[in-house]
Formats: sequence, C-alpha cells, structure tokens
Amino acid sequence: MEVIILKVKSLIGLEKYKEALKFLNKNAKKVLDQYQLEEMFGSIYEKLETPKKAVEHYEKLLELNAVNYESYYKILRTKGVELWDSEGKARNLDDAQK
Repeated sequence: MEVIILKVKSLIGLEKYKEALKFLNKNAKKVLDQYQLEEMFGSIYEKLETPKKAVEHYEKLLELNAVNYESYYKILRTKGVELWDSEGKARNLDDAQK
C-alpha cells in the first residue's frame, strides 16, 4: 500500500529508523511493491548499522532485478567498499576498501 510506503519514507526522513523498521515489519505483507519493500528494509538496516541484514535485503533486490547496478553498489557500500571518492571520481579498486 502506498500509505505504508509513504509513512516509512517519512520516518526514514525524520531519522526514526527503529520506528520505521517496526512499522514496516508490522505491515510488510500489505506492501505490493516487493522491490520497494526490500529497498526500504535494506536502507533502514544500513542506517541502523546492521550490515548483514542490509545486505540480505539488497541481495533480494538483485533477485527481483539483477541488472540494477544500484543494488550492487549498495551491497558494496554496506560491506565497506567505496567506489567513488568525495569528489565523485572513481577509486582504484585496490584502494576502494575502507
């Protein structure tokens, strides 16, 4: 349901990640857009510094759409790999690990 997604995004915007997670867990079965659901779970877990759970949900994004490069980037970022520096320039892959 769009109302659930809107509320979760609002809570994330207010940095109320634990409240957003609790609400999303309670209402996950009502959300029809599975891609957006997994993306929100991954984002919340990443903000809560729970990388293993974040990666699990980002990997589910790849199951839903394997050609979405953003999902790969989110997994790498969550695992501590930064592909771009603060100026937006590509890093040498040997230097990408934090």
